[in-house]
Amino acid sequence: MDSLQRFLSAPEVELSDPATSDELDSFQAQTGLSLPASAIRLYRESNGLNIETLGLRFEPLDGVLKYLTGFEHWGITKRWGFFPFTDANDSNPHCICCNQPLNGRIVHVFHDDEATLDFRDLESFLDAVLTLVQQPTTDSIISDLPVQYDNTSDRSAMDEATGVELLNIGRAMPKDDPVRDQSLAFGLRLLPDSHVREFAALLDGSPPLRQAALKRLQAIQTTEARSAVTAYRKDWSQFRTDAVANLRRAGIALEQVKDDCVLIQPNQVWLDLGAFYEDHREADIFARLVSRAQHFVTLKRK
Repeated sequence: MDSLQRFLSAPEVELSDPATSDELDSFQAQTGLSLPASAIRLYRESNGLNIETLGLRFEPLDGVLKYLTGFEHWGITKRWGFFPFTDANDSNPHCICCNQPLNGRIVHVFHDDEATLDFRDLESFLDAVLTLVQQPTTDSIISDLPVQYDNTSDRSAMDEATGVELLNIGRAMPKDDPVRDQSLAFGLRLLPDSHVREFAALLDGSPPLRQAALKRLQAIQTTEARSAVTAYRKDWSQFRTDAVANLRRAGIALEQVKDDCVLIQPNQVWLDLGAFYEDHREADIFARLVSRAQHFVTLKRK
C-alpha cells in the first residue's frame, strides 16, 4: 500500500465523491494549471476531504478556484503554479506547485508572512499529516506538522540541482521583483549544507532572506559556516554603528538603538536599519538612510 492509499484508508480521513475526468479537465482549462500526476490521482479518489481531529480539510476543486481568486487579490505570484488544496480556517493553504522547477513540491503559502517550501512531494506531505493525526495526543493542529525541509534534514541530489536552478533564477531578476526573494528562499531551502558560500551570499539579502540564511548557517557545524556567521555579525555591527553615527551627524536625535531599529526623537518614530542592510555595500546607502529618517520626521510633524 503506497502513501496515498494509506492516507485515504485512515479512519480519521473523511472522503468525498471522486472528481470526474471532465471536472479535472475543466478545472485545468479554466485555471491554466497543469496538475501533477499526484494531484490528479488524489482528486480522482476524493474531490476534497476532511480531517476533523486536525481541523483540516482538503478543498474540492471549486474551493481551490475560490482560493486562486483570493490569491489574485493578495498579490500571490503565479510563477510557481500554486494549487492551494488545504484549509485550516487560517487562510494559509498548502499548495502543490504545478510549474517547473518546483513541479510537484509542496509550498505553505501564508496570507501575512513569507511562503515556505516544506515538502518534496505530495506523498511526503500526506505521510507527515497521517503521522500527526495518528499520534497519541489528541490536541494536535496542522501548525504542529513537522516539515521535510528543516535546517538539519538531508537533501537529495534532485533537491540540490533544483536549489541551484532557483538561485540562478532569483539572481537574474531585478531586486524589486517580489518573486526574486521567493526564488532565492526556495533555493536556500533545497540546498545541502555543503553550499555554505551560497548561504553566506544571501546574508546580503532582504531581512527575511537574511534570517533564513543565518538560521541555515547556524545549524551547520563547520568552521566555514561559523566563520561566515562571525563575519556577518561583525559586518552588521559595523553597519549599525556607522548608520547611527551618520544619523546623528545629520542632526537627527536618537533616543534608543534596539536590535536593528533606532527610535527617532522628538517624534517617536522607529526606523528599521535592517531594511537598509541589503544595500549596505552601495556608496550612497547612508545618504539614503538619512533622507528616509528626515522624511519620517517631517511626516510626523505634519
